Amino acid sequence: KLDSQMKSTSAQLKLLIEDSSLRKADKAHVETLVSKLNAKLDTEESETHLARKANVDDVNRTLMEITRELSQRPTLAELNRVVGEQSLIMESLCSEHLLGRWIWKDGRTRGEKHAVPWNVQNINTNPENFVWQPDATGVTCTSPGLYEVTFGFFTRKKPTVQLLVNGEPVVSAVNSATYAVHHSSGRLTAIGPHPAGNVTGLTLIDFLALPPKARISVAFQGEEGGEGFLGLRKM
Repeated sequence: KLDSQMKSTSAQLKLLIEDSSLRKADKAHVETLVSKLNAKLDTEESETHLARKANVDDVNRTLMEITRELSQRPTLAELNRVVGEQSLIMESLCSEHLLGRWIWKDGRTRGEKHAVPWNVQNINTNPENFVWQPDATGVTCTSPGLYEVTFGFFTRKKPTVQLLVNGEPVVSAVNSATYAVHHSSGRLTAIGPHPAGNVTGLTLIDFLALPPKARISVAFQGEEGGEGFLGLRKM
């Protein structure tokens, strides 16, 4: 009986050993197959990538197109020349448009000198140079130099107007023949009432060499209820 049990145990051990060997062999075989499959996939992937790469003709064609595009673009020297020309044009335009214009609307003057308050700023392209405050009776020109000054006043009766620089009169516009001869812009001879109302006024265009921080003001003597404007342009 003991001998029979030993034989049975030996047979079972043999089967286990054979099964283990078989599994080991199968695992080694599978690993070999996986390695071959991976190698095959790597080869196919490499061939696919190579097929997608451009050949020499494609590269040369692309380089020729890039060269042609670059040849049509301006050079750095040409760009600098154009930028310089544009800068000169812009400087010229800006110098012609350094101006300000203010409106007198309420028809009333201020103080004993009958100073005109400038109620509204119509335009000011350089607020740092043309310093204005609402309803102030003067405009300060910060920079010295030559300025073009214009003004106009519209009332039923022609007034007397003085332009002052730092409180001192420099130009007078009065309702007289002398003014009409000296300042051709003055419209001082009334032809008659116009259906639209008062369409003509006392106007002036002149030029002043102003010192730094010059304060420009206007003294107006005439009937109340008029309107006017003051314009300054840096030359």
